[in-house]
Amino acid sequence: MIELLAAVCVGVLVLLLTPMLVARPARTILPVYAATIPIGSGVKLPVPLPHPFNSFSSLLGGIAIVTMLAHLVLYRRGRPPTLPVAFWLAFLAWVTLTIFWAANPGTAVSTLLVAVPLVFLMLLAALLPLQSHDELVLRVSVILGGLLVGVYALILLFTGAGLAQRERGTERFAVVSNAATGHTNPNQVAASLLLPIAISLDLAIGSSIRSRNRRRWRLLGMAGVVFPVAAVVLSGSRGGLLSTAVVVSLVFFLWHQRPEARRLVRALVMRSVVVAALLASGFYAAVTLTPEGVIEGVIASEPIQRFVDRGTDPTGREEIWATGLDACAVVCGRGAGLGNFPDLYTDFVPFSGALDVIKPGEREAHNTYLALAVDTGMIGLTLFLLAIVVEWRALSAPHMYACAPFLKAAVIGLLVANVFEDQLWFKYFWIVFVFIRVAEGAGLEAQSAGRPQEVNILAGGSVAPSHG
Repeated sequence: MIELLAAVCVGVLVLLLTPMLVARPARTILPVYAATIPIGSGVKLPVPLPHPFNSFSSLLGGIAIVTMLAHLVLYRRGRPPTLPVAFWLAFLAWVTLTIFWAANPGTAVSTLLVAVPLVFLMLLAALLPLQSHDELVLRVSVILGGLLVGVYALILLFTGAGLAQRERGTERFAVVSNAATGHTNPNQVAASLLLPIAISLDLAIGSSIRSRNRRRWRLLGMAGVVFPVAAVVLSGSRGGLLSTAVVVSLVFFLWHQRPEARRLVRALVMRSVVVAALLASGFYAAVTLTPEGVIEGVIASEPIQRFVDRGTDPTGREEIWATGLDACAVVCGRGAGLGNFPDLYTDFVPFSGALDVIKPGEREAHNTYLALAVDTGMIGLTLFLLAIVVEWRALSAPHMYACAPFLKAAVIGLLVANVFEDQLWFKYFWIVFVFIRVAEGAGLEAQSAGRPQEVNILAGGSVAPSHG
């Protein structure tokens, strides 16, 4: 009943706000969609649509696509897409072709129906005429979304409500507490927080070398790092924690390349080390003095123990990868068809010598690159990697590096996370590239207006350092 009421309220609200959404989609519906990605997939709506299109974030994504397309049609204004978009479209074209020889055409078609809207949303963001304030609103929205998830994780922990239950009796943080929904994937939650963490740390550093509203932005940036990182830790995702460490390290490194920020970056790193040491000492003292206290319970919780446990991987990644490589030796010429890795796993596991530890229907590749090689062949994997290389070159352009250096860190973190997960066709993956398109549009608008790249407090352009 509550979900039905929520769906009705959203529908009425969208109808009332349609003129505004169409007029400024990049400043209204797109930021809301981006902010809800870490949590919206777990909120199911009573609408006559199949999974995964019946989630709250999918509904917002659909509204974003419709309003952005309506804006382009009605206002007849746009901009030419950049080179990376062409490579992504070529990748999507090849992915589509694999349907014609897929081992399981039904799975290939259903996967394509998920893939097309994700890429199409990025294409629309590349066509929209954008302003610097559009990027500002999107940045703040992403930060707030990650902050909300982090706060929610800590509330569950310290109120004793319990983290989301998952299969095999484990208890790790995920946004949805009902395992029957099938959306309690802690690894996905951890990966979806990489972009908010990158933007937040960039804000914390960038705002510290500016004088206007410096303290307020720095506080938001630090909170946007601390709370989502806590959620990543509580998710128990080892790949997510590694990716987070990579993102944080790269943001520090990229800012350290700027003469005006080197001193600040060194100070922040030293302070972070000191705070970590103090927290560790405090935890040790609390456990020693109160062995049955809250801190002891936190340390003994499964998410924390996963990081120190040297036992076998319960997901069976090694067995899956071994079987996937055997399948790849046979089908990686042109691929077995989009989304067909589980079928190939079923066919090859009896002959691979690997232990069949994963239940039928849950045989994801747990590695995006292996899944791409098996599903779309070496051509598909090559097109994907070429698109990433072209994106990297675009992010290395002076105007992009000046206004959004954190995007490089977000892309690398995304690639690292997908070494351990097969989540290419997830919203959190593609929102990074949607953000890149928005940053490109904002940069072009600033250039055409003759303004410097540091067009707002969140941008990372070169400015004279301020003290005090």
